[in-house]
Amino acid sequence: LLIESNPEPDPKLERSRQFEPIQGEITSPVNIQPGCRFADRCPKVMDQCRSVTPHLIAVDTNRTVACHLYS
Repeated sequence: LLIESNPEPDPKLERSRQFEPIQGEITSPVNIQPGCRFADRCPKVMDQCRSVTPHLIAVDTNRTVACHLYS
């Protein structure tokens, strides 16, 4: 989802690019439920995504990921 939001390096391609809005509702920042905050909007959601919050994992020196698929 986030990778698809990166701009195209070529300005002509960027201007003509069609964006697909992320479906689903943004989770409440006040009433935080267990599970992944993207579970309702992720096309690869699994059962555990809705009940277990993924831990932040260091992928590289300056990169981290919090996803059950990254295991």
